[in-house]
Amino acid sequence: MARFDNLIAWERENAGHAIAGANLRGESMAGRDVSGISFVDCDFRDTTWSQARLCGVKFVDCRLQAADFRGAALENLIFLQSDAARARFDGCTWRNGTIAGGSFAGATFIDAHVTKLSAAGCSLADADWSRATLLESAWADVTVSGFVGEALRVRSTAWPQIALGEMRLHGAELDRVNLVAARADGMDLRRLRLRQCLFSDAQLRGAQMQQMQLDGNQFIKAQLDGARLDGAHAIGVSFAGANAPDAVFTDAALHGANFAGAMLAHASFARGGLDRALFHRASLLQASFKGATLRWAHLTHADLGGADFSGADLADADLHGARTVDAVRPSSWSKARHGDAELLSCERYDPSELRARGPSTTFEKEHHVP
Repeated sequence: MARFDNLIAWERENAGHAIAGANLRGESMAGRDVSGISFVDCDFRDTTWSQARLCGVKFVDCRLQAADFRGAALENLIFLQSDAARARFDGCTWRNGTIAGGSFAGATFIDAHVTKLSAAGCSLADADWSRATLLESAWADVTVSGFVGEALRVRSTAWPQIALGEMRLHGAELDRVNLVAARADGMDLRRLRLRQCLFSDAQLRGAQMQQMQLDGNQFIKAQLDGARLDGAHAIGVSFAGANAPDAVFTDAALHGANFAGAMLAHASFARGGLDRALFHRASLLQASFKGATLRWAHLTHADLGGADFSGADLADADLHGARTVDAVRPSSWSKARHGDAELLSCERYDPSELRARGPSTTFEKEHHVP
């Protein structure tokens, strides 16, 4: 400990100089204030930092495996190309942090409260963030295989292209999280709470979202082939431009949902609640709407070839310009608004012609039509 204190004193006397090459393995820095100091190529393995103050501290190319930061005050803390595998940050409050490169594999952040953490090009494989809170952060190119986040709370954070399917997030709450191009094929999302998350271009083939509350989530241009959303409930959800053939929305309550331009061949909306839903220019070839409610729904210029609407309620639905060849029609079909293009035959059907005479581009932009 005396050696460490001497190093700190030297740094204070020589402001602006980093402490380099020090070997402090196994030492205790408990209760020390090391704010503003930079450490370069130092060995801090198995060190203890409980109740220490680390404000504006920078670790560069340091070895911090199994270091214990529990109870330390962390602010503007930076790790550059450092190895903090198995380090412990349980219960810490960390504000304004950076992890660039290096490894935090197996590190624990249980019950930690982390705000504005920028992580890039690093490994958080097998890290445990159970019951932690992560706010206003941005992670990019982060390895998360085996990541544990049970009951993790994530809010206003960017996780683009993250391998969501490799994470264990049972009971996690994701609120306003940017998950653009996230990879979650086949993932069971039912134990998560998702609110106003952005899944644009995400890979969600075969994902399990049955019975989920999906208010405000955006799945624009997402890959949802064969995804299961049976019984899901959502207000303000968008699947505009999504690729979702064979997806299952049976018994889902998706009133006002946006499916504009989506590819939904063979999808099932049986018994679904789809009042005022938008299917403008959607492809619904042989989709099933058996027993669904589609009051005031917009199916303008949609391809409904072979779709089954038996028992559906289409009162006041807008079918202007829709292709309805071989569609199975319910008794409420006459209550829908059809226009001149209701009965387009296969010979007359020309998608490019319909697009040319369709609604204005302003409409399409407002509803994210691809």
